[in-house]
Amino acid sequence: MRFIQFLKVNGLYILWTAIYFTLAWLVFGTNLQSLIIVSSIYAISIAVALSPIGEAMLRRLKGCRPLKTKKEKDYLQPLFDEVFQSAKETNPNLSDDIKLYLVDSMGVNSFAIGRKTIAVTEGATATLSEEELKGIIAHEIGHINCEHTKAPLLTAIGNLLFTTAIFASRKVLKVLEDILRGNSNTVKIVRQSQMGLHIGLKILRMLFVALIFCTKIFFDVLVFVLIDLQEISLMPLNQSHEYQADKFAHEIGFSQQLLNALYILQNMPQPEKETLSERVNKANINLAYRIEKLEELEEVACEE
Repeated sequence: MRFIQFLKVNGLYILWTAIYFTLAWLVFGTNLQSLIIVSSIYAISIAVALSPIGEAMLRRLKGCRPLKTKKEKDYLQPLFDEVFQSAKETNPNLSDDIKLYLVDSMGVNSFAIGRKTIAVTEGATATLSEEELKGIIAHEIGHINCEHTKAPLLTAIGNLLFTTAIFASRKVLKVLEDILRGNSNTVKIVRQSQMGLHIGLKILRMLFVALIFCTKIFFDVLVFVLIDLQEISLMPLNQSHEYQADKFAHEIGFSQQLLNALYILQNMPQPEKETLSERVNKANINLAYRIEKLEELEEVACEE
């Protein structure tokens, strides 16, 4: 039953994982041997990513660290413990190993990783009050409670494997291009002994160079389109995940605290120039819609 719920919540992520797996296989080659190699790499990568080792590696990549100083522990740990206790009362199956980590960044942000990691930035602790921090911690615990934090790892692995296959293919194409263009020392020596090479072979070589160049461009466009298409296609699902995590924060009694934090985030200045990825991420966490839905939940609770 829990597995079915996981598939229902993260079906689109799993679909993209399958797409990237198929593309990586096609890039490496469509024979049985390539399928076995890609499947083995994929299986090992997923096993590592979903293990405590993989989660620890991802924490390190994102700059997460345990609470170190007495000030950090005395200030942040009681806030986390209060929220987590309320979450456990609502869902006793939550892991007791979920911990709070700090990111040394002055950006105001928070996130959840895997099954045991909640992180807030230095900027969030400096900008938000204790009550507001409780609200965003409740929201992040909601992501873990609703099984939102595992499937994105699978897509990230698929993305990495696919782009690695593309990178390897482009390196091979670069070597072939250098050989055909005569850019390597070995080819230059050979060319000196082939001054009488027929014009037809030269034309053929130019055609191969053009074909390789077009193939490289195709790979670049394919990676760009797929990554952007993935982000855009996942927007509705990610928005739904944000609403679900907000609803969990409401259920455990921290919706007003979260609302106050969202009001502050909504009023923070935004960069004038944004990449497509940044615009997509902003759409995923559209604060106005989240605030609206939380306010509706608060009104219903007051009426009851």
